[in-house]
Amino acid sequence: MKEYADSLSEADGAEMIPLPFFEPVYPMLDEMSRAEVLNFFCIGHTAEHLGEVQYIKGLLGKIGAPL
Repeated sequence: MKEYADSLSEADGAEMIPLPFFEPVYPMLDEMSRAEVLNFFCIGHTAEHLGEVQYIKGLLGKIGAPL
């Protein structure tokens, strides 16, 4: 993934990507730049799922992330 991101020019990163599958739920996210898509899915979405895992661990009485 890092190699792909490093290979993008500024113009490639700024290219708008249509996201029609988001429009019914998030109308404001019907398109994003390629850089925003990478950030959203690779960082934000992953962090969201990690948070869900930590929450479930807490419900089970276990210790979450050792921060």
